[in-house]
Amino acid sequence: MLLIILLSNGPCFVYSLISLVMEFNTFGAKALLLILKLISCVCSALYSIIAFQRRFFSSSSISLSDMKDTLEVGDKKEGGVPSQPALQWFVGFSEGEACFKIKPKYRGDKSKVHSFSFEFEIHIHIDDKDLLYHIRDSLGVGNVYLREKNNSCSYIVGNEKGIRVLLAIFDKYKLNGIKYLDYLDFKKAFNLYFDRTGGLTDGIRSDILELYDGINTGRSNFNMPSDHEVKINPYWLLGLIEGEGSFYLRRDPIRPGFQILLTATQEPLLIKIKEYLENNLGFDFYSC
Repeated sequence: MLLIILLSNGPCFVYSLISLVMEFNTFGAKALLLILKLISCVCSALYSIIAFQRRFFSSSSISLSDMKDTLEVGDKKEGGVPSQPALQWFVGFSEGEACFKIKPKYRGDKSKVHSFSFEFEIHIHIDDKDLLYHIRDSLGVGNVYLREKNNSCSYIVGNEKGIRVLLAIFDKYKLNGIKYLDYLDFKKAFNLYFDRTGGLTDGIRSDILELYDGINTGRSNFNMPSDHEVKINPYWLLGLIEGEGSFYLRRDPIRPGFQILLTATQEPLLIKIKEYLENNLGFDFYSC
């Protein structure tokens, strides 16, 4: 078995990409065995995802008080409130597919920002729309929008109450990668705006715009807080894999593999995932 970190410059990407690659040197009957094992693992993973979603995501909504109880107890509550594993899966999936947005709103001449809005968005292929409905119905916040012309769909939370529910989740179950920095800036801007005592002052406006300029694609500082700790668990990893993982099969020679593809700034996270897999996969004779 080969478990490596690859760094490459993809022609279709603005950023360098880094990937965690698992490949298996296979010959003859061993190749067939490993392919069957890989297919079995994929099927098992898909079954686990479906069963996991059905078990932990229900149609009942979640209130701020329920969320507080859930985060403290960490167990599935009666009435369908998501359990700790479900929320960890959600954070892992958000790590790969979500975006935190600060949106300035300008007056008619666009000379000055008069207000801000804030959005959390998960944008995926329309084939996976049922997954977004599960998330929406489970959390009881946000809406799902179908964009059939480009075969995509989005789950968007854009109101204050809904975002406060998400803040409670991401404060308890922290993001592991660079997206954590975007979350911190998003949260800071959100609190500056909604927790102010008076009107929107020039000082607050300036502070939020500075955060807006440095978030997502505008980020230039990738230093994680000194107290931040990467914590990987199976549920978080399953969510990330569903968003950023892929299974593939090379033809010459026959070589099945698995890959997680992230931006180059995420190398420390991939190293941690590599260590976690090496310590927890339980490789046997046929995996070597």
